[in-house]
Amino acid sequence: MNVYVANHTSPNSTLITWDSIPAASRNGVILGYKVLYTAVLVSGQTHIITDTSMVTVQAPSQRVLLRGLNSFTVYKVEVLGFNEVGDGPLSSPVFSGLLNCLRKQILVKNASDWLKAVP
Repeated sequence: MNVYVANHTSPNSTLITWDSIPAASRNGVILGYKVLYTAVLVSGQTHIITDTSMVTVQAPSQRVLLRGLNSFTVYKVEVLGFNEVGDGPLSSPVFSGLLNCLRKQILVKNASDWLKAVP
């Protein structure tokens, strides 16, 4: 499942969307999705990961606006689908950085690219 971070102009929120789970991989009716997001603090080459937060989204929706995020912070975002049997596999992570002073968002492929992406 592909996960996307929209270019959102708020310094404290970001829109997350994702593709449908392919029918052959569903193993039943998808009841919803769990969006897991973690603040990743980058200091040189050291990565410090904080506690993971989770938002549950009922199907058929495939989007959520994450609010209350911290400015100047990189977030790792992963999504999984679930059905009556349980949780499916996590998506590949995407990383999103929020900058208050620029009033825009920079999307980076991995947390170590964060320092390179900041203008």
